[in-house]
Amino acid sequence: MLLPDSLWEQGPKAVNSEIKRLIREIRNSNNLLPDGRTLPTLTSSAAIFVRNRSGLIDIAPPGPKDLLADTDDVRDFYLDVRAKNGDLVLFGPNLLGARLSGAVLTFQDRTPEKIADAIERRVWSSGNTLRRILAAHDAVAEDRDPHPDKLDCGVAESLRDVVETFNRLAFADPTLRQRDARRPGPQEHDRSIAEIEIVVEVTKQAASDRAITTFEAGEELTDQIDAAKETTSGLPGRLEVAPITVVRPTNYPHPDFCRP
Repeated sequence: MLLPDSLWEQGPKAVNSEIKRLIREIRNSNNLLPDGRTLPTLTSSAAIFVRNRSGLIDIAPPGPKDLLADTDDVRDFYLDVRAKNGDLVLFGPNLLGARLSGAVLTFQDRTPEKIADAIERRVWSSGNTLRRILAAHDAVAEDRDPHPDKLDCGVAESLRDVVETFNRLAFADPTLRQRDARRPGPQEHDRSIAEIEIVVEVTKQAASDRAITTFEAGEELTDQIDAAKETTSGLPGRLEVAPITVVRPTNYPHPDFCRP
């Protein structure tokens, strides 16, 4: 659902009013949809969008609440997951594949050498993408037929190491742990999917239009769009928030089981 250019030209207030009208219209036509009070509460550490001096939508400068916790455990797991992701990058784009290659490079970019420069919501978002890719691989790993989600055996095990370490980082950092805990469950996702689709389509326009958003704001919006589009109530979608303690089942295929 695309909004007309004439509406965008009227500014954010007009666009917001139209989005609200469309959502009310859907609610009135389907009484299974909840009102906002029944949906999960927003995290206080969400990205804050502001209007800059040029009139574009931008992201407010990061403050203390946007950073990872300054504890020994967080620092240790951060350095560990950063190093393991660096090893994963070395497999190269041909072996990793386009999607995973882009994801590990993004994670590398969002986990800078100095932990004080890392923005926790961006670390969580890109780490969550790695979880989704691993979950998609695990769902088809035992199939003998080729599948676009199936990874090279060595790549899959290296990615698993990164994800397991990221899970420990997410447990050690209070804000990352809170993001995992507040992830909407299948019921909330299914009930609100019609409203999500409205916001996703409108937000996609704003994210890609440099006359509306800055590059940084557009990138942040794109992250949120991807998460909204990929999360499902099925097993791969739910596995994107993997258990913090990862225990491999005894019947999990041996690495040698992987096939090219």
